[in-house]
Amino acid sequence: MELIKCKNGHSYDPSITPECPECARLRGHTLPLDTSAYLPNDEIGKTMPLRRDTVPINHQTSHWADTDDYRSASLASDGYDPTLPVNYDKGPLHDKAARPVTGWLVCIDGPEKGRDYRLHEEYNYIGRSTKMDVCIAGDPTVSRENHAIIAYDTQERMFFFAPSSGASIVRHNGKAVLSNVELKYGDRLQMGKGTFLFVPLCGESFQWED
Repeated sequence: MELIKCKNGHSYDPSITPECPECARLRGHTLPLDTSAYLPNDEIGKTMPLRRDTVPINHQTSHWADTDDYRSASLASDGYDPTLPVNYDKGPLHDKAARPVTGWLVCIDGPEKGRDYRLHEEYNYIGRSTKMDVCIAGDPTVSRENHAIIAYDTQERMFFFAPSSGASIVRHNGKAVLSNVELKYGDRLQMGKGTFLFVPLCGESFQWED
């Protein structure tokens, strides 16, 4: 048996295998950084993936930096969440964002002061959960689901506000709401610790056409 050394310093018998079995084993796996033929001296003793173009799954990319319709209490301000899988599908949230906006709520006082919330036609369910059409995630006094409802009637071209199954009373311009009330521009709604200004888009002067 005659042993020879490969370029990486491994000994092997060419009569048994045509190439170094150790190099073949390492191909596609990890490479120790004590191999001077590949790495500078200051990296000796470390390990790294054999492919240098490998990116960790939680690496921030422009895909998430450009996404602004997935914000919640658990997401960063730019919409990037390092726990999301690479093939994450936007799903229902994307569908809601694509529906034509009919108006907005703007928080003018309370835990989410300065934020705005899109409204669409038919029912808009309000709560802390990201499943809600209007997600007020930063106010723990708002019920998780169905704290209140805002509806836009496309036939009457009118907005309505009503309580749902929330644990606390909601108010319209300072008065308790026990059944539905019609909404007008500039109305102030109180839900939890927040006060919200109502700003309609659709109505008598404008409505989206099918």
